[in-house]
Amino acid sequence: MRNYHRPVPALVILSAVVLACGDPGPPPAVSAPPPTSIDGGLVSGSYAVHGITVQALSGTQREIDGTLALDVQDVRYEVNFELATTAPDLPGDVPVRLVGDGRGFLVGDVLTGTTEEWMSLVPPDGGLEEIALADVNLPEKAGRKLVSTSHASFRDDGSFHIVLQNYPGPGEDYEPSMTVLTGKRVADAPPVASD
Repeated sequence: MRNYHRPVPALVILSAVVLACGDPGPPPAVSAPPPTSIDGGLVSGSYAVHGITVQALSGTQREIDGTLALDVQDVRYEVNFELATTAPDLPGDVPVRLVGDGRGFLVGDVLTGTTEEWMSLVPPDGGLEEIALADVNLPEKAGRKLVSTSHASFRDDGSFHIVLQNYPGPGEDYEPSMTVLTGKRVADAPPVASD
């Protein structure tokens, strides 16, 4: 006796699964974002940060440190920063600086957003002063462009913790990486100008 197998159409199987699961009911209600306990006036300011960047594929680790200026208004925030590290793709410890800015929202007690940063080589010792004395205007945002997603939170001891997922900007050559920074506030936010 021959055993003939006939393929069962995918639609028949899918229909049986849907019927077996029953009616899912109405979709869940959309809720408002969770409330935040962060007071923008208390956390806005300048922060000294330090940490490490790990290249995703090679596992190469680089130290990174610098400052950032955070401005939190209601559920939105903006940040500007300048960080120092070493080049990920050059031999030795070739210094580079990262200058960038970002923006995002408070989701509960977490600052969630995106940043754009520019990685540029740092001239040898005294190089920046020589460039300034020569009256050469270097663009603030020049070099290799990176884009990052960020998640940041505050701890009870007042420290600020940030995790960045870094990717190459359009047309750039950069191995994706993750940066973890921690820091403390070193200055309050400047006063808002009044009219």
